[in-house]
Amino acid sequence: MGRRWFLSCDSTGAPTIPGEVTIPDWVVQDILPINEYSRPGIELSEVNGVVVHYTGNPGTIAEQNRSYYKNLAETKETYASSHFVIGMDGKIIQCVPLWEGLLNSLTYANAF
Repeated sequence: MGRRWFLSCDSTGAPTIPGEVTIPDWVVQDILPINEYSRPGIELSEVNGVVVHYTGNPGTIAEQNRSYYKNLAETKETYASSHFVIGMDGKIIQCVPLWEGLLNSLTYANAF
């Protein structure tokens, strides 16, 4: 039996209330902490799409790409994130709850 998507998180990014969608056990849920650069914590009024980033970077794994998103809070080099990252080995990590919007430099600049 699968686990549930994290559809709600507290202010630290820790999951609090599971949603109604069951996910397979092979998806690792490692939700980013809320921060201005990779997870602003902005709830969507409706979900129109989900962003999946395939890590086509030679020699990298999903954890390294998730760490990149997490470290943006400190480096402040850009706005970027995805709901999921897929490593070269096929490992999938959920980084952002499905009910939250995402940022990149273009959408962030045009969002306000």
